[in-house]
Amino acid sequence: MKTILKSTWMKSGLIAILALSVAFAALELAPTLAMAQTPSPTTPQATPPATSAPAAPQNQAARQAALEKAFAREQTASTTQANNLEKMSTLATNAQTLIDKAKAKGWDFAGIQLALNAFKSQVADAQSLHDTAAGILSAHVGFDDSGKITGIVAAAETVRDAHQSLVDTRSVMRQAAADLRSAVRAFRAAHKGQTS
Repeated sequence: MKTILKSTWMKSGLIAILALSVAFAALELAPTLAMAQTPSPTTPQATPPATSAPAAPQNQAARQAALEKAFAREQTASTTQANNLEKMSTLATNAQTLIDKAKAKGWDFAGIQLALNAFKSQVADAQSLHDTAAGILSAHVGFDDSGKITGIVAAAETVRDAHQSLVDTRSVMRQAAADLRSAVRAFRAAHKGQTS
């Protein structure tokens, strides 16, 4: 009889625990079920009215001023870049001088000659990119001769295109100079300690 009471007691306890578990689960699901059964509103939601008014005049003026400054900045960058392209010839001249000395001494200069040829090709590419930028700035579409905006969309495109061409030019120039300098360093390291 003791085992019967024990098993009945356990059964009752388990039933109570199960009942509580079901009750708690029902409490947790109640908000979800209530939300699922709530009908969706039938009144249409108010949508904000479409604005077809042009941008505020001060925003337009600020954008024009910013574009005019950007245009002037790109013109300055183009002038600086033209000067830097001219300076690239100094690197080529120095490398050629090194090659001439190597020839006179009977040293192997093939590696540095290849690097110089690649450099000259890269500089020609950079010059072409720069000429594109200079042409865009010279045409100054969207700007008058004094750099004032005549058409904001065209002006924005002019600034964007000129800037990209100048950035591309700068990238090619940096890579060309780095490659040639690396070849010169390698050449000098290979002939270190030899009579110069």
